[in-house]
Amino acid sequence: MLDDNGQPVNVTALLADLKKERSTKAALEEKNAGLRKRVQRMLIENDEVRVKAKNEV
Repeated sequence: MLDDNGQPVNVTALLADLKKERSTKAALEEKNAGLRKRVQRMLIENDEVRVKAKNEV
């Protein structure tokens, strides 16, 4: 297998890079999901505080 410049391509190295990138992507997706849940909880808590404050006035 040759690249665009006619040089041989190391398929094993490419597969290793692909595996690493997929692993990194999965880790970032997991972190992103956790952060989304955290923001959602914070927004809910903020809304609860605002409603409570509004009811006290």
